[in-house]
Amino acid sequence: MLDWVKTAWESISRELIQKSFKTCGLTIASDGSDDAQIHCLKPDQPCFPALEILKTARATEQFEFLQISDDEDEADHNEALIDDSDLENE
Repeated sequence: MLDWVKTAWESISRELIQKSFKTCGLTIASDGSDDAQIHCLKPDQPCFPALEILKTARATEQFEFLQISDDEDEADHNEALIDDSDLENE
């Protein structure tokens, strides 16, 4: 079974993985330039109204609700989860 999982993962391109992370909003630019790539915020999706809320929060710097943890170890771990620079160096 592990060989099957390994083979399945190896068959997925790096580009697809990177695009998937952007589509889910995990690796988008914090300046809003990638917001159009977030699938659930596209005009034909039910969460589209949230795009305006996100833009307003950015404009007024109201991002306290996004703080996950003050724990330094956990914050470092979360940063590593969304940093795709390691993928680019492989």
